[in-house]
Amino acid sequence: MAGWPALGWSRLPTFRRRLAAAGFAVGVLLGGLQLVHGRRDTACHTDGRITIAANSDVSAGGFRRDLIRQWNEKTKRDDKLVEISDSTDEARAEMAAAAQSHRCTYDVFLLDVVYIPEFARNGYLTELTPEDFGEDWPRFTEEVLRAARVDGEQYAEPLATDAPLLFRKAGLPLPASWPDLVADAGRYGYVGQFDDYEGGTVNLMEAVLSAGAEITDGDEVVVDQYAEKTKRALGDLRQLLAGLAGDGGRPPGSGGPGPSPPDGGGVRCQDRLGRGCLFRYREESSLLAFRDGDVGYMRNWPFAFPRLALDPSMRARDGSPLFRVTPLPGARITGGYALAISATMPEEERQDAVRLIRFLTSSDAQKKLFACGGYPPVLKDVYTFYTSYTSESPGSRTCGELQRESNPSPEPGSEMTAPELKTFAQAIHEALDGAGSRPVWPHYTAFSDTFRSCARRAVTGEIEPQDIDIARFAEALRAARDGRRPEAPCPV
Repeated sequence: MAGWPALGWSRLPTFRRRLAAAGFAVGVLLGGLQLVHGRRDTACHTDGRITIAANSDVSAGGFRRDLIRQWNEKTKRDDKLVEISDSTDEARAEMAAAAQSHRCTYDVFLLDVVYIPEFARNGYLTELTPEDFGEDWPRFTEEVLRAARVDGEQYAEPLATDAPLLFRKAGLPLPASWPDLVADAGRYGYVGQFDDYEGGTVNLMEAVLSAGAEITDGDEVVVDQYAEKTKRALGDLRQLLAGLAGDGGRPPGSGGPGPSPPDGGGVRCQDRLGRGCLFRYREESSLLAFRDGDVGYMRNWPFAFPRLALDPSMRARDGSPLFRVTPLPGARITGGYALAISATMPEEERQDAVRLIRFLTSSDAQKKLFACGGYPPVLKDVYTFYTSYTSESPGSRTCGELQRESNPSPEPGSEMTAPELKTFAQAIHEALDGAGSRPVWPHYTAFSDTFRSCARRAVTGEIEPQDIDIARFAEALRAARDGRRPEAPCPV
């Protein structure tokens, strides 16, 4: 896979401590070391059962649980997966609270990669050693492996990556650029994820970057160097969404009430500012809006592909799909999840977690996660295996073929075909190429909240984008980056 060029924060070196904050940084580092040491003295025992903490599985069929079941059958163990929430923000909060309070609740964390620096520097994780995992690491794409690395040390092993895709209804034009997408979306409808959560941050950041602005460069906040481009990006997005918000992403004049999020009560939802459901969509609700409504385009993560591909309503009478998928045009921000071992796990039981993680990241497991659950692979050979497919290619590729013993004869239409898996793998592979990542900072959560609180107010119409004092906004972001509470998160 090609390397990722700079997109605001994709030029991320190993964490550089600023001279002005040297004392703070050293304190954090020493505090983290003390935490790790202290927890080794009061390690939790698993009683022979490993508990993995994760967010909810929104993939087709919830295949993660099936894979854990296969592991338990193979090893005669009774390990379990605990799904906390479908919100990465809420899942992170619960995992952090459990780790901070020394509760012996979780032994392995399945973390959004953006939270790994926070957990590592707070002493919640134990380093993964080359002795245990070193022979595995060359198999991973370097980008996803680097995302789980902190200060040169590997703290987690990637399970799945993520890259934004553009889904469009069959017959609609393929936008070649971000401006093309904005124009086409205004005509045919568009949904993304604009609710007040981490997914909203990513969507807003992609819009700003797609306009030629940058938000961060390495460890530095540089959005104030792109003030006009940032304001214009937020203004353009506001103009697009304002025309679609009242109908849940549908183009004006499409008729009838637009689809509502699952919590919308079956009616068109409006808040005190008259903003519609479009600003409450997350991954699941935007998928439903695209599937059920007159919405032509959707920005979403790869999980949506198998959900749509296996939905009879998204098939024509001849069986052909009623949608197409390509990389999101413009700037793309990656995501992903990685497996990390809790610092409270005693050394004598740690090898059980090592074996479990190596099983979940093996080529066989990665193929099953991809074909059965739609999880984007993290291994080079899995991409090659699927993208190089022809009708003459040997080897098992579909979920049924890979699971022949447990699912010997899947019903027609119940799984993605080999050609569909090839299309899916190619779209993900192309989306990862040239994508950027979020800042690798221990206080990223505060930074994200600060950025989103201001950018979201601008695109929802609460404030005018041109009224934002970008210089002071940048100072607020720098304060959040350093763990300080900004005095004015959105100065106007």
